[in-house]
Amino acid sequence: MATITTMKRYLFILLAAIAFVACSNDENDVVVNQISEIGSHELSLPVKEFFDAEIHDFALSAPTYETLFETIYEVVNSQQELTRLYTGEKELPQIDFSTQSLLIGYVVAPSTAWRLEQVELQEQAQSLLLAPHMKQVSDFGLQVLIPLYFWNFYPKLPNKPVVVSVREVK
Repeated sequence: MATITTMKRYLFILLAAIAFVACSNDENDVVVNQISEIGSHELSLPVKEFFDAEIHDFALSAPTYETLFETIYEVVNSQQELTRLYTGEKELPQIDFSTQSLLIGYVVAPSTAWRLEQVELQEQAQSLLLAPHMKQVSDFGLQVLIPLYFWNFYPKLPNKPVVVSVREVK
């Protein structure tokens, strides 16, 4: 009789463990939606020219240099936020932030041998996944930390935390 009770306990513990593992999968691993950037052909020429020329004139946080390819970014959802970040002297373009969001930032590369290939943005269950794709274009390069800037407009982004996952491409 004690053996059957013991077996029932083990079976219960095993089933509980299986249920725990099955339920503990991180929902953030599931890509809900690949978010496509608003193409440069959809942006007005003055907006594109402004951000191409002024990308270095935005007050973004300083890197901590704690991780390789540290990514510093801001999601901008209003003209006031854009004004707060911009340190240059040109007049800011008027952006319709009711329909779009701006993602602006940089990746700190360890040398001039690296290039920022693209920036992907994916919506996950609980967050947005920001995935800069880095490529080593040379075996030699000046060993200096260098910021590689990016900016993209997206359809209005959901209010979710952003998680960064840098990817190395071959």
